[in-house]
Amino acid sequence: MEKGKSKVAVVGGKGNMGRRYIAILRLLNVEHYVIDIGTDRQIDPKTTGIIISTPTETHYNMLKEFGAYNIPILIEKPICKDLNQLEDILDFTKTNLRMINQYEYWFKDKPEVKIRAWLGEAGKGNK
Repeated sequence: MEKGKSKVAVVGGKGNMGRRYIAILRLLNVEHYVIDIGTDRQIDPKTTGIIISTPTETHYNMLKEFGAYNIPILIEKPICKDLNQLEDILDFTKTNLRMINQYEYWFKDKPEVKIRAWLGEAGKGNK
């Protein structure tokens, strides 16, 4: 893969929101792959960003699992179901968590602009 190119894992890419993210990634000509939450969740070593698009009740566990990779994460809201989970998530993902406000992304602004901005961050790696 060329330096600076993004490769994004879409966790839960078979659902409605996951398909929307994939459509945007295709529009932006970004290499991506889908991880089904019911299967072995291996991350390609060249992955530069992870989009978590799974049911809300799975967000906490998905963030704990994928946060360990130290790769920028984009996640839709709500992040989790209670404040204790949120505090725990924020403690270990302070530099990697990228949260999406769905209203803002899908109804207010052009989502491809915001995804492109996030990909710029994701392609840079950790600071």
